[in-house]
Amino acid sequence: MKKLIFATQKFKAIQRVLETHDEAFIGKAQALAARQSFTDLVTEMSTLITDLTIPLTSVYYNRVKARDGLAAGLGNALHIGIMFASRIGDDVLMNTLKNHLRRYRSVSANEMLQFSFYFINTITQKMEQAAEVGLTHEDITQLQVLTEAYQQAAEAVSNTLGDRRSRHNRLDQLIKDGTKLLINDLDRFVNYNSTGFPGLNFAYNRVRWSRRRRSSINNLTSESDISGMITNAITGLPVVGATINIIEQAHAINSDVDGYYIIDELEQGEFTVTCHATGFAVPEPFVITLGVNDSVIHNFALSPIPQATS
Repeated sequence: MKKLIFATQKFKAIQRVLETHDEAFIGKAQALAARQSFTDLVTEMSTLITDLTIPLTSVYYNRVKARDGLAAGLGNALHIGIMFASRIGDDVLMNTLKNHLRRYRSVSANEMLQFSFYFINTITQKMEQAAEVGLTHEDITQLQVLTEAYQQAAEAVSNTLGDRRSRHNRLDQLIKDGTKLLINDLDRFVNYNSTGFPGLNFAYNRVRWSRRRRSSINNLTSESDISGMITNAITGLPVVGATINIIEQAHAINSDVDGYYIIDELEQGEFTVTCHATGFAVPEPFVITLGVNDSVIHNFALSPIPQATS
């Protein structure tokens, strides 16, 4: 993300220089068109950067709240369901519900939903008998509402993260397009007019080549990246400050407030990526082979280490 922010800020600075020296573009339609294309590109980049820096806390909060609601409703339903299974002598149903009761608070989001769907579908088929232990259609309807609410909240998080990745990829592409536009058009225009407009030439090159780290467009487009989310495998919440390492480069970064990480400016090759965070079991590392200008997404779901009880 730092690379994207820096590139956007640098492009903005170049845009300001070009607009400040408007006299150099008078009567030069193609140069004006190139400058306008660059301005449009920078405007879109600025919007994307703003969107990407907005925390996703509220979206995660809605999912946590919905999960807590479903857990409470499902727990109550499982208790009465076990009583019902016992009364009708259905050992299979009773053992299944007991198993769900033991595990429902520690399973993944999908498994909790499956537990709820199983209860709703099974009990609905036996409603006449279930009514004898106090289970009503209203109870089933309420559990359905809680289940749908959690499903929608989980999908909202998934969709938001997908949109965030799309914005990140779009911004990365804009940087590459902008660099090509500078090299092919604006660099040449400024250089050609350096004698007539020395002020533009000086200001442009001062910004253009500041902290330049690559000498050609070919090197820029060969950059690859690895990104993803670090989450709690039980709650689905982001893990803030998890450490992600690339073994081959002794390179480490930390996940941000949304659990997001990105390791960019990588050359093609094979890399071993590891992740760890305090209070969580260390997952298996993964090995990825990056091609030229490759982008790979890998998420880590970290399992909390059970707290010792006295």
